[in-house]
Amino acid sequence: MPAGSKDTKTQHISYNPRLAPPGLREIYEEESRWNFTKIGFLCVAWIIIAFFSILKGGEGGSGIVDCGTLAYWGLVLAPVPLIVGMVWKMGNDLAHMHEEKERLGFEFVEGDLLWTRRNVRIYPLYTITAGFAAGALGIAAGTILGPILLEMGMVPLVGTASSGFMVIFTASSTSFQFLVMGQLQIDYAGFFCCIGTPPS
Repeated sequence: MPAGSKDTKTQHISYNPRLAPPGLREIYEEESRWNFTKIGFLCVAWIIIAFFSILKGGEGGSGIVDCGTLAYWGLVLAPVPLIVGMVWKMGNDLAHMHEEKERLGFEFVEGDLLWTRRNVRIYPLYTITAGFAAGALGIAAGTILGPILLEMGMVPLVGTASSGFMVIFTASSTSFQFLVMGQLQIDYAGFFCCIGTPPS
């Protein structure tokens, strides 16, 4: 049944998870709610990067080490193993859940991401490349992340929303880096934040 069909609600079990067999029922119900654990991982990653940025300091900040020294570059690279470990943990969790879904006979639909062991290793490399491109070339991360999500099989509407949500973390993290380095004019930032925030 196509994802856009009018009969989708009556056909797919996720709209009535109580009819699903044990095991699948819990998965359908869990995926119908916000996953605050995964959002928490994103927040922790943001805090880790911000913490080491403060320690490192910048042009307008007072770091604990001198710029260009070995200790300075140690602080620059310190978050990398922590973030890599978190990505590895989340990837293993996603792959394990995918394997459990397949074992229980989960009904995948158009737009569902298939987090196989291969995909959870390859796609983080894509996003790292997107991050370097966004930082080095000054292009928006969402410009690169959006096509990646489409290539993964996401429905465009869901991919756009997911990309927009991720930009909250990437843009705020980048802005904080500029703030620590003393290269962010607070008055300008506040002005454009006010005019750029859509009315509720």
